[in-house]
Amino acid sequence: MNTIVETGREEGMEKAFLLVQEQVKEYPCCAELLCQMATLLKGMVMILPCNDEQIQRNHAYASELYERVVQCDDPVCGNRARYMLASEAIQNEEYDKAQELIAQLPEYNTLDKRQLQISMYMKQRKNAEAAELLECKLNFALQEVFLLLNHLATVAVWENDSERAWELAEYSQKVMGIYNWKYSMNTVALSVAMEERDAKRCISILKEMLEALSKPWDISSSILYSHIKKKEAFPESDDKIITYSNGKR
Repeated sequence: MNTIVETGREEGMEKAFLLVQEQVKEYPCCAELLCQMATLLKGMVMILPCNDEQIQRNHAYASELYERVVQCDDPVCGNRARYMLASEAIQNEEYDKAQELIAQLPEYNTLDKRQLQISMYMKQRKNAEAAELLECKLNFALQEVFLLLNHLATVAVWENDSERAWELAEYSQKVMGIYNWKYSMNTVALSVAMEERDAKRCISILKEMLEALSKPWDISSSILYSHIKKKEAFPESDDKIITYSNGKR
């Protein structure tokens, strides 16, 4: 993806857009890649020179990619795409569509059977099995904390409390630091910068995030993934996108 951004800087948005289309054509069923390309399309309009038509086209194609991800056999990426589509619908005041997408997202269940399974594994001294489930459970919990921090920081901006908003963004960086990936660490900061319409900060943060996306993420570098299996961390992901501890791509 770094190649796409660099091409955009040197040859313009049109060429970068064509490269995105080529990637999608090469890996049409890779939900993880489609999500990444959708994120890239939205990010490029903020850091590359482009006109209104190109901005609208990038956003429209990103939405189309999210729609395709929903149809993929990948529940994790599918829910991420539904979340993004629901957010877009809310911004566009398409509340019926947003509600339909929200209804498709998993409900929070207070009777978590995983906790019972963890307790049983620990009682049986099945340490690896218990640790794997604990890591999975912590992973989902951290994602929820991240979303709450993101929304709380946004509300702080709306309340004209910029100092608190940036403190929340800084705290989010510490929380998401467990993943050892700068993209997730900077997401709340980008939300705050966008809400404050701080173009200089947006560009600076986006460059760092896009640079992180352009590099293979070694999930084994995070202490959260000592036991989680590859397919559980990223179902149906492509080895060409993410680097694992064995060094393959």
